[in-house]
Amino acid sequence: MIFKAFAHIIPLSLGASVVTGTLYDGLNDNINYRSPFENLVEHGHSLDRIHGILSKRSALGNPSFAFTHNVASGDPYHDSVILWTRAEPVEEKLGSVCVKYLVSKDEDFKTIVARGKAITTADVDWTVKVEARGLKPLTNYYYKFHSCYDKKAESPVGRTKTMPRPDQKIDKSLRFAVYSCSNYPFGYFNAYGIPARTDSMDYIIHLGDYIYEYAGNGDYGDGAKIGRIPKPEKVITSLDDYRLRYATYRADPDLALAHQKFPWIVIWDDHEVADNTWKKGSANQNDTLLGVWFDKRKSSAEQAYFEWMPIRQVNRNDQRQIFRTFQIGDMADLIMLDTRNYERDITDMYYNTKWIEAIAEDPTRSLMGHHQEQWFYRELYKSKRRNAHWRLIGQQVEFNRLDYSAAIAGKIMNSDAWDGYRAARWRFFDFIKNHDIQNNIVLAGDVHSNWAWDLVDERNFKKYDIKTGEGAWGAAFTGTAVTSPSPYRSQNSTTRGKLEKTLVASNPALKWVESTYRGYYTLTLDYDAIQAVYWGVEEITTRNDKQIQLAQFKINHGENHLSRPFNVTAGGVEN
Repeated sequence: MIFKAFAHIIPLSLGASVVTGTLYDGLNDNINYRSPFENLVEHGHSLDRIHGILSKRSALGNPSFAFTHNVASGDPYHDSVILWTRAEPVEEKLGSVCVKYLVSKDEDFKTIVARGKAITTADVDWTVKVEARGLKPLTNYYYKFHSCYDKKAESPVGRTKTMPRPDQKIDKSLRFAVYSCSNYPFGYFNAYGIPARTDSMDYIIHLGDYIYEYAGNGDYGDGAKIGRIPKPEKVITSLDDYRLRYATYRADPDLALAHQKFPWIVIWDDHEVADNTWKKGSANQNDTLLGVWFDKRKSSAEQAYFEWMPIRQVNRNDQRQIFRTFQIGDMADLIMLDTRNYERDITDMYYNTKWIEAIAEDPTRSLMGHHQEQWFYRELYKSKRRNAHWRLIGQQVEFNRLDYSAAIAGKIMNSDAWDGYRAARWRFFDFIKNHDIQNNIVLAGDVHSNWAWDLVDERNFKKYDIKTGEGAWGAAFTGTAVTSPSPYRSQNSTTRGKLEKTLVASNPALKWVESTYRGYYTLTLDYDAIQAVYWGVEEITTRNDKQIQLAQFKINHGENHLSRPFNVTAGGVEN
């Protein structure tokens, strides 16, 4: 299926003109052939097999292909970055597509600093993912792809940016936009487009639910009302399903522009697979409920994610690992966690809520699995040892202890978040206390509403000063959804306002909550402080640039709590 939104139709001669060595090298340089399941029989790719098939093909005349989904970049290091595009043949008989890429310091490509070639086939859904190496730290670069046989047949030009060297002093602020929960049928992705058009960010962080698995025709969102029913028009379960769903989302012009303008650092949440996933199932599927084994569905979802997202394969020996660390000069470390799909123990699947609440303090329960949890602690310790000023912890779900009982009758906690794995949270606090690891910022999404917290161990609330913040170990910022609906959307604004005030009043570490707006938040990093600004998109049923500032928070280095007073213009009140 050719998606026309960014389709640059390119005539291309293939076949006998491609020499054997060049063909194999081109396959090998496309990272997606080795990612994520190089050795898994059903999902892995044998380059020898693909090479053998392609090398036997005769010349195919003058077929053509299209750059169907613009370009993207991601996972920036100080000396390299991942580049992505998709080159799909117009003619089904075409066995492979050959593209070259160029990286330049200038938009006119007068100074080329990196170049290479890659081949793609239907085995990886015609996606191309390469690593551009030998780059300078903290530098903007422009990049593009073009046909191996015609330089004029090229993709759109993308822009990316490397990270600073790990030991580098940074002489300016760095700006991050933080997103989560983009559900295609619920509305337009205006939140992505606004920073891209204003060119106001350096990097993008996405904390998951980049796609949703629902049909979107009324089961969860009804895209028919605004012409946004995703393909395929069903609950997705197979590899082809997930690929087509990504293709639908990436054809959105605002999402495509944000990928084209900024490097992304991403992590998945549950809906990249299914609702409320854990290591052996999900809320609506355990084993063959939907006609496919859950592990097969999960592997298909993960393969499509790696094909379509500009993400590195960080561990060839642990192919499902996407938890990883980015060193942002000597200013900060960004530690990205997988609290959802890696080795999470059983979660709240709606029918077992009371049981999950009863076992929430079980010390054997883990949100991340033992291996990742130990890795996390090592990364925190290494960050302190190298004297990074800040530790940003990017993960999916609400971190702090959140008591709903005073605000919502019958609801005690969100047991699909860290509250369902309290012992795991306590282990985190024990570790940072024992090693005196301060200046921690926890980032989250998932709950489709905005929250700002002091980072407090609920076992020590008596030692926490609610007025000054003394006794906290940092701050936590949770952002609303790009389009997914508020959990309190059925209530009127007056009722929502009362609920928000009650939540703040009954949770000592919670400083602000806002549940009306869709949007995102931004982080501005400096050595002496981090500024968080929450932005609300005014309307999502049409494509527009309207947004308002909802709240602004600051955390000063060494204070380990949100700075008082709070700058809140919408939502709940400070306590």
